[in-house]
Amino acid sequence: MDAYKEDAFEKMHGRIRDQLFNQNYHARSRDTAIAFAEMEVLNHILTGGFFPNGEEWLQASDLVQKTSNSQEVRGFLGMPSSEDTSSSSIKLRKAINRERGSLVWETVDDDTIQMLSSTCISRNILVNFTGAKRSKFRSVRTKADQLANKGTPVLINVDDNTEEVGIFQEGWLISTREGARIELAQIQKVKLQNSARIAESQLERVAISEEFLLVPVSDVLSILSLVHDCLSEGCRVKDGYLNVCVEQEMKEVRKKFWKHKRNAVYLLNKFSFANARCKYFD
Repeated sequence: MDAYKEDAFEKMHGRIRDQLFNQNYHARSRDTAIAFAEMEVLNHILTGGFFPNGEEWLQASDLVQKTSNSQEVRGFLGMPSSEDTSSSSIKLRKAINRERGSLVWETVDDDTIQMLSSTCISRNILVNFTGAKRSKFRSVRTKADQLANKGTPVLINVDDNTEEVGIFQEGWLISTREGARIELAQIQKVKLQNSARIAESQLERVAISEEFLLVPVSDVLSILSLVHDCLSEGCRVKDGYLNVCVEQEMKEVRKKFWKHKRNAVYLLNKFSFANARCKYFD
């Protein structure tokens, strides 16, 4: 549920309890899932998302969309409050290393300095990175106010007129000798292979490359949905033992699971609410 600002699953217990209180307890898991799905659809509509009406795709009016500014509505749907969004200027989250609550810094090498300089020069940012230090993070807050963790597909802004798809790997907080602090995201590039016809629809088929680039965190626009192309790659169901978390404790259980091929080939899932349009590649 990308709309919910809390990251730890325990913080959802209050919302789940509220749903259980209004149920008849005959099918609690189903009823709770339906309630959350309905709230996700409502969130989609109130934030300007399109929905089908016969042959047309419609959008809620401005008056309806303005109701999402109400703190009561945002609280009910689990949307971040406007106060929370504006008060935090730091977009990087979940530092990889800390010592007694403080960030751990490392001096950047010459190759990294060259990479940082190229990234900033291409965006008309003049910074001297000699002697700069770096602290790494596992997550970044996107421009759409979603939390992208390591391995999350994202839409990024490469320049003023170009958007690309990539995989967020880690965030860098750079501190220079002059006291400047710059937040960057390391992105693994995704390239279009071809298109595949699934359920009467054309889906873009993409592969994860070995190329990386750095972008300012302000250019990480939103989370996207990629699904592994199991049909083409020959993935299969296996029966075996897996380590799963049961009541916050890791246990080995026997169950069926998908054994994916190592080929990094995915489909851009245009049916997901996370994907705002049908095509991302020209």
